Amino acid sequence: MVDAHPVMIMAALRRLLRLLAVFLALVLQLLLLFLPILDGFARRVRSSDPELHALAVRAQGWLLRRVLPAPRFRASLVEPRLYVGSLEDTHARPRELDERRVRSVLTVAGEPSGLQPAPLPPEDFSVLKIDIGGSREDLARGLRHALPFLHDALGRKGGRSVLVHSCGGNGRACAVAAAFLMQARGMPLAAALAQLRAARPAALTSPTAAAIWIPGLQEYEAELRQRGLLLGGSPSPRPATAAVPAVPT
Repeated sequence: MVDAHPVMIMAALRRLLRLLAVFLALVLQLLLLFLPILDGFARRVRSSDPELHALAVRAQGWLLRRVLPAPRFRASLVEPRLYVGSLEDTHARPRELDERRVRSVLTVAGEPSGLQPAPLPPEDFSVLKIDIGGSREDLARGLRHALPFLHDALGRKGGRSVLVHSCGGNGRACAVAAAFLMQARGMPLAAALAQLRAARPAALTSPTAAAIWIPGLQEYEAELRQRGLLLGGSPSPRPATAAVPAVPT
């Protein structure tokens, strides 16, 4: 006669595992529902209480890192060793960053506490965060810090790569990358945008880009041309001098 005890124990274990899986799924769903609530709260207190806003943003990042699986690294290779991507790419599996030899990360945020990339060990990574608001002037100020960082990171020996990212990866980060291609490679703006969009088709294609980032880059192109730092190509039309209202991206 077959002993029924092992069969009963296995059946009970299977039921217990199914109940545990259901419980974990419910917890995950509750946490995922909580994320947009936390995001809405962060937006409401952004101007009234910056410290509370920063705390809410950090809580969002903590939940994303511990509840959701690590996303794939989907940043675009604009030129050898220069990647342009989104906030999500900083949370990619460490192995994927290692495979691409990413050891420098430039975070381009719209405001001081508005973007929290994944924490990276300072002994392994060089990291810089700059804030570029919603105007051409903000872009010009941000480039003064961003471009030296990129030159230094890409100039280091060992073939290490750099990730430039903003929130969505198609606005501010692409503007910085285009400015770098113009300054470091002597490209006119049209050539820099063509190379950028060949790797990342959505780069600088939004209404915000047309209103702010492209005119800001045209002004930077004119400055480089005046200093004799562009290799050729006809100049892009200068933007109008009227102030453009800030549009967040």
